[in-house]
Amino acid sequence: MGRDVAAEELPAKRQRRRRWWHKVSNLAMLALGIVLVLVSLDLSATPTITVLGDASGKIFLRSTPVYQRAARQLFASSVLNSNKVTVDAANIARQLHAQFPELEAVSVSLPIVGHHPMVYLQPATPRLVLTTQQGDAFVINHTGTALIDVAQAPHLDKLHVPTVQDQSGLRLQAGKQALDSNTVTFITEVVAQLQGKGVGAEQLILTPTGSELDAKVSGAGYMVKFNLRGNAREEAGTFLAVKQQLDAQHKQPGQYVDVRVSGRAYYK
Repeated sequence: MGRDVAAEELPAKRQRRRRWWHKVSNLAMLALGIVLVLVSLDLSATPTITVLGDASGKIFLRSTPVYQRAARQLFASSVLNSNKVTVDAANIARQLHAQFPELEAVSVSLPIVGHHPMVYLQPATPRLVLTTQQGDAFVINHTGTALIDVAQAPHLDKLHVPTVQDQSGLRLQAGKQALDSNTVTFITEVVAQLQGKGVGAEQLILTPTGSELDAKVSGAGYMVKFNLRGNAREEAGTFLAVKQQLDAQHKQPGQYVDVRVSGRAYYK
């Protein structure tokens, strides 16, 4: 009878052992899964930097390591940024944008697989260089914001953007408004219209009045006075018509051609 009891208990013990082993295996698999998830959520403080856009915007940017160092410092500034769940990617993008005014936009993307965050930089497009009486010289974008000191943009000359001298006593600071967007648009439109007819502008001056742009035409000894509150295309067209007429008559003004009044031109 004792043998029968022992024989009956043996399968039961084996079954309990199998159940115990099954539970242990499940717990081990669960623990391994948790570890893998935690490892996959780990985020490196060394981002991959990608500059978007065409060459015109990239030329005046600082070197990539400069942006990478700044991004790495921001990722390393908080333990929360070392995890894909808790990282404040939007705040890092905002801080980078504020730190580097020459960037039009900054975005941060987190990898689904891998540990290195990706930082995308969209450079602003330079429209002109503005110099001041204090000796400052900054790259200006389409909104009139001072982007970066030209001393930090050694390859800017490759873009051939116009240089404008300010005589109003303006002080420039990176990231701050230097000119209104209408002034920037007016200047670039005048330059484009002149260049379209093969006429260069050797010198562009914003006078202290704040509403006048003076342009010295290449190969001529006179200035052209433009009204910044007027129509750039119309004023440039008026000047070009006057210049054509004067050239045909072999005449040249001694001082200036004034096209600040719509549809009219005066010269002296």
